[in-house]
Amino acid sequence: MESLSFWPLILVAYIVGSLPVSYYLTWWSSGIKLDQVGTKNIGIANTFRHAPRWVGYTAVFADVAKVFSVLLPAQYWWGFDRQGLYILLVALILGNVFSLFLRFQGSKARTVTSWGLLLLSPVVFMSFLFLWGLIFLLTKNSRWGMAVVLAISPVAMLVVEGSWLVVWLSVGVSLLFATQNREQRDDFKYAGVGH
Repeated sequence: MESLSFWPLILVAYIVGSLPVSYYLTWWSSGIKLDQVGTKNIGIANTFRHAPRWVGYTAVFADVAKVFSVLLPAQYWWGFDRQGLYILLVALILGNVFSLFLRFQGSKARTVTSWGLLLLSPVVFMSFLFLWGLIFLLTKNSRWGMAVVLAISPVAMLVVEGSWLVVWLSVGVSLLFATQNREQRDDFKYAGVGH
């Protein structure tokens, strides 16, 4: 990883993560501002509930494209190591949560985080998904599953990645997500799934 390309790419990752595609497409297509309806989250679930289907699918594609357009070139063109790729993923997540284009308001960044983790560490992603799904099936409460996944994620990242930097990044992202893991922002509860 070349230091000259590292810092500009962190900024680029943050800006790419900040692009609120779902917010603007929903506003343009239906006149609805996602930060004023439903869970007031500008993410995928709220988009599918309040915008035409094509907007929801486009928003999913945009979030996936954000991850791949930043992480793949960083890995294959600029030779970023694992730690550098995780730093870029965190920049994407921060852009999603604190959008430069929406006065530092944004989504919960679950889609960007999921796809980034799937790309960088499929085993960790599948383990987290299985654990969250199991807890959700047993409790019908999505927030409990998320709380458990957030609590164990630093340990899981240490075991799989063996990097203290990645562990601390995981701690930071877990704390960020924990602050958003509130009942009033629970898309599952709003949609009538679980309780």
